Amino acid sequence: MKDGVNKSLETLAEIGDAVQEAALKAGYGPTVQAASVKKLVDSVVNFQVNSRAIINEMREMSTKNSKKSASPLKMASAAWQSLLPVRP
Repeated sequence: MKDGVNKSLETLAEIGDAVQEAALKAGYGPTVQAASVKKLVDSVVNFQVNSRAIINEMREMSTKNSKKSASPLKMASAAWQSLLPVRP
C-alpha cells in the first residue's frame, strides 16, 4: 500500500509539472493569433466597402425619387399658395 501511495504521489508530481508548464505557456505565450486578427480586419474592411456601395445606391435612388416627386410638389405648392390670402 505504501508503494502505491508513493507511486501515486510521483505520478501527480509529474502530471503537475506538465500542467503547470502548459499553463505558463498559455498564460505568457501569444494569446491572439494573427489569422484571427486578419479575419476581423477583412470583415471590417468588407463591411465598409459594402456600406459605401449601398450608400451610393441609396443616394442615386433618392435623387431619382426627388426628381420624380419635384413636379407634383411644385404643383401642390402653387395650389396652396393660391389659397393663401394676398399680403400687401
